Amino acid sequence: MLEKRQQTTVARFVVLSGHVHNYERHVHNGVTYFVSGGGGAHAYRIARSPGDLFPDNNINYHFLLVEIEHGKLNVTMNRLQLKNGKAGWTKPDMARISVAAIPHATAAPAN
Repeated sequence: MLEKRQQTTVARFVVLSGHVHNYERHVHNGVTYFVSGGGGAHAYRIARSPGDLFPDNNINYHFLLVEIEHGKLNVTMNRLQLKNGKAGWTKPDMARISVAAIPHATAAPAN
């Protein structure tokens, strides 16, 4: 329903969901989908398709930072990285979604 409606509206539809114990980002028919399940339970690797916007095959304990500006939505994936026994945060994925640029049926890489 959202993908059909996206084709005829200026508004941008973004779906945030959970459950997969990892991170995914996809664009399908102009709708951007985020799957965030990087906290709490045991995370696991998931199969990535060749066209994945986030092709990283790591286990991703993470959270999403969602920031709203006038006409824009910025979503940044913040991943917990353990290096030499110390915890730190990395930002391996970011998506900027704006009303002005509506990608119909094609995915653009994050910049």
